[in-house]
Amino acid sequence: MDETRDIAKLRRWCIRRHGEGLPVSEICTATQTPRRTFYNWWKRYRQHGLDGLNPQPKKPRTIHRTSTELMDEIKTVRMKTGWCPHKIAGYLRVQGRPVGHMTVYRTLQASGLNHPLSKLRIKRTYRRWERICSNSLWQCDLKLVGPRWLITILDDHSRFVTGSEIYQDGTADNVISLFDQAINEYSKPREVLTDHGSQFWSVRKGESSFDTYCEQHGIKHILGGIGKPTTQGKLNDGSAPTTMNTVDLISTGNSSNTTTTNVHTWR
Repeated sequence: MDETRDIAKLRRWCIRRHGEGLPVSEICTATQTPRRTFYNWWKRYRQHGLDGLNPQPKKPRTIHRTSTELMDEIKTVRMKTGWCPHKIAGYLRVQGRPVGHMTVYRTLQASGLNHPLSKLRIKRTYRRWERICSNSLWQCDLKLVGPRWLITILDDHSRFVTGSEIYQDGTADNVISLFDQAINEYSKPREVLTDHGSQFWSVRKGESSFDTYCEQHGIKHILGGIGKPTTQGKLNDGSAPTTMNTVDLISTGNSSNTTTTNVHTWR
């Protein structure tokens, strides 16, 4: 049917045909109207007569307006503290004056107390860095590959992988064992950078076995910032032959010996 049809006339036609005994299913089929909609019209007709079939305004029946006292209190808190809308709304809620943060924002905007940025913030960028020579800094990290752990050591300057092995467990002992192999083959680094994994850092604030190992070999252990994965981004950077690329060389169906051989071949 035409989408521009007169809805009031359509409702009256449906009610009239129903009063004449025409089945509801046929009425709904002819007018392409859901049965639930027809019964809503029928209920409104029985309650209010034909006037109840006229389209009703869709505006809300109750409009909740912010009181002048509450608006003044919002502005007072803003001028005294300089808080954001979220914090002002939370403060007023604790004081027994519940109000939404968007209401606070609109109030501040209308009163000229918000201070929008004159220009958009510059997108945050990260500064690239690397050591000036090899063996100045190594980076070490672990990655779970299927049921086993891949431990990788990377030289920061050359991006050369000095050690990479697959182990059944990602323990500090295995990390130290891999470091021994890498140091015997490529000499020791001056510093090593790791995250706060349990293999490198003692959660009980004591000295970890890895810290003891580094101290015995004269290596300075540097811990990356918590929640800052970009500190060790080179171990996860697709441009370097790192753990992310190594995963493609490892099949979970391979034996431990075959997997180790694949890693050595890759290195």
